[in-house]
Amino acid sequence: MELESQMRRLVGVLLTAAAIMSVVIGGAAARASTESAADPAACTGTVQVASFTFDPSTVGPGGRSTATLTVQNCTSSAVSVSGTWFGRFTAPGVTGIPTGCPAIDPIVRQSNIAPNGTATQTLTYSTFAQCTASELDAVVNLSVGSTTVGSFTAPLTIVQSTCAGTIQVTSFTFAPSTVIAGANATATLVLRNCTGTAVSVQGIWAAHYTAPGVNGVPPGCTAIDPIAQQANLPPNGTATQTLTYSTFAATLSQCAATGLDATVNLSSGGTALGTATAHLTIQRNTTPTCRVQYAMNVWPGGFVANLTISDTGTTAINGWTLVFTLPAGQTITGTGWGASSIRQDGQVVTIINTPWDAIINPGASVSVGFQGTWTTNSAAPTVFTLNGAPCAAG
Repeated sequence: MELESQMRRLVGVLLTAAAIMSVVIGGAAARASTESAADPAACTGTVQVASFTFDPSTVGPGGRSTATLTVQNCTSSAVSVSGTWFGRFTAPGVTGIPTGCPAIDPIVRQSNIAPNGTATQTLTYSTFAQCTASELDAVVNLSVGSTTVGSFTAPLTIVQSTCAGTIQVTSFTFAPSTVIAGANATATLVLRNCTGTAVSVQGIWAAHYTAPGVNGVPPGCTAIDPIAQQANLPPNGTATQTLTYSTFAATLSQCAATGLDATVNLSSGGTALGTATAHLTIQRNTTPTCRVQYAMNVWPGGFVANLTISDTGTTAINGWTLVFTLPAGQTITGTGWGASSIRQDGQVVTIINTPWDAIINPGASVSVGFQGTWTTNSAAPTVFTLNGAPCAAG
């Protein structure tokens, strides 16, 4: 009898836990019924978070990943939701911000969801080469009007490799990673010195166009001459090498390239240290659905940039993130205007909409801008991506 009584109490605890789990985001507690147990994904209440994940889910220091929050409208009326995005770096046994990691300012994103429809909010995070964190948590506090829906977290794993040998490649990536044929992209190599003494490293940069099933340079595409670059790394420090490539040859009718591989052969004092390769994807015959006009007012050592972002497609843009690369030596100063966030990581700039200009209807445009400084190059960037898709420039 005592065993039977314990079993009844255990069943009661499990049923209570199931009832708690059946609380639906944005609505009152749902009844623990056989119907809800059979269909746990049913959309009830006001809105419901369908998913919140990073892609990729794992990166190394200096990598980038995009968090995507998908929200479902459970009602037959249009709903406006507000998401306040927070980001925090963490490491085991560390209180506060881990060494080398920055604080991340909160950003507010607004989405209008059609009746019984869905909407997504996205934000791209950089993990920074010097950051010693093992995880980055994206946290979104979601609300509908003045009603709080809940707080949701997506974890990004940061793999900290052990620095061994003389030099370690922390990251080697293109920004943007995908371009339309004819556009430019900048490859950035981040190096880490694993020793307690200063090290001088030479990188021989070689690149070639690629195409499926083709070894070597695809027919009709041009060869790319190698370029040497030097980097001086302080003891246990880091350094970067960058090179901007044009994909003009991929616009030629006889060149069927769909990618470009950049390879760097590293050496120090005549001793080979290894190689690193980065891949750039080239999109062909793709018509952009956005346009970015970048106007500059330049004076010695400084400039003001005004950007006009236009929707040239047939559907509205609901929430946007603009990414582009500034020429070497240019630095943004201040917070800018017309955006909730203007962030510069190395030479890569990320601009995120404000709640009041999140929607760009077909044929409409929004304006943002910032002030900056320059040293050796006052030219304007020419490659832009909006929500990961290439935009026309000019």
